[in-house]
Amino acid sequence: MNTGELLISFALALPLFAAVATYAVGRMPDVRETLTLVATIGLVIVTLSMAVRTGAGTPPQLVLARPLEGLELAFRLEPLGALFALMASVLYAHFMVEHYRGHHPRAATPDDPASARCGESLWRFLPRTLA
Repeated sequence: MNTGELLISFALALPLFAAVATYAVGRMPDVRETLTLVATIGLVIVTLSMAVRTGAGTPPQLVLARPLEGLELAFRLEPLGALFALMASVLYAHFMVEHYRGHHPRAATPDDPASARCGESLWRFLPRTLA
């Protein structure tokens, strides 16, 4: 197994492992969020490594099967996909922690930055919720 195949395997397995581990810890929010952040850091490192390889002209690929001559069932990373994967892996961790710790306990109250005030326009709400 070469480096590209290993990176794609980690990128596929790490979120699955994190989901199972998160389910296993149940209702312990501190442990759950620690697992989320550790998995995210690992996923960012893997995704960054894949993006660097893609930018260098050697995109990683993982061929799962070759059922017919000239036909492959494979994962290949495209340059735009590498950029999207990197952005998503970084932004999702922030969303998870903020959503469960910030929004859920304060939903639809004046303390919740993710809920618009009564009568508030979209353009007044957007800067406050994105900050």
